[in-house]
Amino acid sequence: MRRHVLVVAAAACMTQAAAAAVLQVDCPPLVQSGFVPAPGFPFEIITRERGAPAPAAGPATVHPLNGVQVYAGHPRDMASLVPDEDKPLSNGARESVWRLTGNHWVGCSYPGASLVLARPLPASATECRASYRVTRGVVRVTAFACRG
Repeated sequence: MRRHVLVVAAAACMTQAAAAAVLQVDCPPLVQSGFVPAPGFPFEIITRERGAPAPAAGPATVHPLNGVQVYAGHPRDMASLVPDEDKPLSNGARESVWRLTGNHWVGCSYPGASLVLARPLPASATECRASYRVTRGVVRVTAFACRG
């Protein structure tokens, strides 16, 4: 079985602003195929399903972040949640809002990379918001944060 690895083009981190109780979750803005993530990488790498064809060999490809999804439980169980709200913002962007109770994970999507980077959300998270823009049919996530 061919093992696929990636390198993250930017460091990923989770910080908590205690005063505002905002839990910032930063999905890496880019992933590049063909390299191993750095030690201490905070995300679990969920690869394409078994039996799917392996990507063609060739030069490393850079894949931009284009989606953030909240899951009820681990993403491998494929229980992605529909946002409780999805609304336009005054600056032309859109915002999705999830209201949470229980065990949730966040998944970061990279089209063409055949993977999702996932990590559990803190148990204290009660709401998550994702802001994004769609330009010429291409989705770009601009922010993702949770409150708890």
